Amino acid sequence: MPRKIYRQGDVLLEQIDWIDSEYLKKYGEFISDRLEISSENGYSHRIDAEIYRYGSSTYIVVEKPAILKHYQHPEILVEPGIYQLRFIRDWLLRESRPFD
Repeated sequence: MPRKIYRQGDVLLEQIDWIDSEYLKKYGEFISDRLEISSENGYSHRIDAEIYRYGSSTYIVVEKPAILKHYQHPEILVEPGIYQLRFIRDWLLRESRPFD
């Protein structure tokens, strides 16, 4: 079964299958029952789901369909599963400058 990937602006949720929610609940550090990430423009990406830290990564446990929201983007319906939180930064070179 193909894994799901959701992207909203600079936030990316990548479904994983090598860890289950019971393991995260037992060994991970519970952070919150709501993900809220401020983006560069000051608005937040939000989703109501359990957030855990395990190792150096952040995982989102979506028990029932949940909506990922942001003021400047369409809402995204995220299906149940476990997702690793990743970030994507878009860089735009507005002008070129010579180096001396």
